[in-house]
Amino acid sequence: MHIHLLIPDLFWPDTSLKETIKNWSLPALETILTKSQLNQQPSEGIEAWLCETFGVSKQQDWPIAPITLSLDDPDHGLESNSKYWLRADPVHLRVANNHLLLADSQIFKISLKEANQITDTFNRYFTKDEVSFAAFSRSLVHGFTQNSQSSNKTAKSCKWKKYQYSASEGNR
Repeated sequence: MHIHLLIPDLFWPDTSLKETIKNWSLPALETILTKSQLNQQPSEGIEAWLCETFGVSKQQDWPIAPITLSLDDPDHGLESNSKYWLRADPVHLRVANNHLLLADSQIFKISLKEANQITDTFNRYFTKDEVSFAAFSRSLVHGFTQNSQSSNKTAKSCKWKKYQYSASEGNR
């Protein structure tokens, strides 16, 4: 039997904390690693590796948003066949003395009501671009029907990056 394991950041990324992890005892992990075979392959990232390993074909981009939508909310009832999809998960930036800490949505909880308010605002803003947003159980995901060569190109054509920068600069 073959098992593929992907363990992001398995080795402690912060080298300044070597003393903290120096004497950790991880017998289960040690057992797994000693019985494992290392297979290094160049990849475009974690999502690309997962798709390649499990036989999901790259279309114009890796279809991460529709895949994770079907996992997060299997009863969503949306068809993604003719649409391009983007996924946007809420994050939190915490300002510290000398750095910023990016934390995922587990740090804070956004209710479905709040998520719907956010997507309603986005839908009003992007109406003329034919972009629609929807809130689901874990993330804000949207599909849109503009014809384009890739979801990256479509994202650029609907001013996604412009909005992202403007929002971070407080211009909206």
